[in-house]
Amino acid sequence: DAPTPQAKCPLAPLLSGAWLEMATTANARDMPAPQSVSRDGRVTWTVDNRRYDVSAFVEAHPGGRTAILAGRGRAATELFASYHSLSDTARRTLEKYYVEDAQPGDADYCDDFEWKATPFHDELRRRVKEHFAGRPGGANAHKAPAWKLAFLGAATLGWAAALGGFLMGSWAAMLAMPVLYWLGPSSMLHDGMHGSLFASPRLNALAAALGGVHMEPLAWLHQHVIGHHSHTNLHGRDPDLDHFSGSGGASVLQVGAAEIEGNAFYGFRCHKDEPYRKTFGAWRAWLPIMSVLTTVYPSMVESTEMLSRGSFLGRVPQVALSRTDKVRLWFGRALVASTLWVAPWFVCGVTLKALAFATLPLFMHGAIYYVFSQVSHIQAPCFDYDGGKSGGERMEWAEMQVRHSLDWGNGGMAQTLASIGLNSQVVHHVFPGVDPAHYGELRPIFEDVCAQFDVPYHRRHSLLAALRDHVGLLYDMNRADVWGGTEAERAPATMAPMVA
Repeated sequence: DAPTPQAKCPLAPLLSGAWLEMATTANARDMPAPQSVSRDGRVTWTVDNRRYDVSAFVEAHPGGRTAILAGRGRAATELFASYHSLSDTARRTLEKYYVEDAQPGDADYCDDFEWKATPFHDELRRRVKEHFAGRPGGANAHKAPAWKLAFLGAATLGWAAALGGFLMGSWAAMLAMPVLYWLGPSSMLHDGMHGSLFASPRLNALAAALGGVHMEPLAWLHQHVIGHHSHTNLHGRDPDLDHFSGSGGASVLQVGAAEIEGNAFYGFRCHKDEPYRKTFGAWRAWLPIMSVLTTVYPSMVESTEMLSRGSFLGRVPQVALSRTDKVRLWFGRALVASTLWVAPWFVCGVTLKALAFATLPLFMHGAIYYVFSQVSHIQAPCFDYDGGKSGGERMEWAEMQVRHSLDWGNGGMAQTLASIGLNSQVVHHVFPGVDPAHYGELRPIFEDVCAQFDVPYHRRHSLLAALRDHVGLLYDMNRADVWGGTEAERAPATMAPMVA
């Protein structure tokens, strides 16, 4: 047979852009066993506890290979619901590839949510589809409008110019660089991995790659797209609850007995089900430290640790990665470290200025990211469902997403652009494939439907009010006088008053 371009040149996958799409094969020795496997040995996709083998459809998937392969070998009902809410044909297509039902007790059998009758989600879908019906763009009317793409392009070009100034030792460029990166490439990482920017999956992947300083896109796929969006604020399922407590077990920051999960010396907890540690009493000291590390740590530690563990923070099993994927991940982290950490010492010499240049941009970006991201979920009213563990009535997945998210501000475009759409997380968590530029228009729909079904819609009038409530929750969850001692799990915390 004729050699493939990859066989002719080892760098061809990188140069051609083929690495932007997830490889279909993986080194089995490096991978955890798939959870969704049919009785005849096929690795499958499990949706609504029904197994499907869509291997033959991977290349034809409109959302691209990366998106569909994210659900391979796992229970993927939440992923399917997230990204096909506006589709009238996805379910019919899926049923063509039905294999068998998963049985209670199987690794891929999941009954966290109610899926048989979903009137709340159905009404939201109906109203949102009506909203976009007849608009320019047709079936892609919910993607990013041209002005949004122009804004992202301008911010990205501004960041590139600031990076040039940074490498020449400009203080102004150094201070501008993290802000411009947040407004441009960070937004493209978030929106591109959700597929909301373009109809083309390759363009979405390229946009996400430009945000790779913020976090490696493959790691972001596991942490954010699969883990956080499927099981928002569910303890033991959502890796976002583990970033600051060490519960997921970031080994480089753990001390003491190895058999004690999360035996870390740092951080604070966000959830009452997280076992209390004495070190949490120092949460006020750790809060500013962890907030400025919110870019450095996921970008450099969590992104690479995922490869050695076979999962993201022990919560999200790793999807199949090729050698090219792994080389790109390591190459990307090395490029980030050499540009942002090493280069300043060559440009400025061994000086305090070099130290400032090597730390402040990432610390500034981390602080921005922490404020805008954490206030929308780590709130007292956003933890009212445990996935049915307490034995109560199971909830619709869409209702859980609404209950476990919070919007702030008026949904205006200035707030949306400044927060890269994180000001409207209630809308985002039900329709992540809709670009944030449309969220302000969709808020009234959510308010109406939530009122109709008696589902609480959490909103604060400003970012400052949301931030104040967020800090109030951290105070309640980390009080040694309430949670310390042998009766910790039974001691009720007195919650800080919420700001309307």
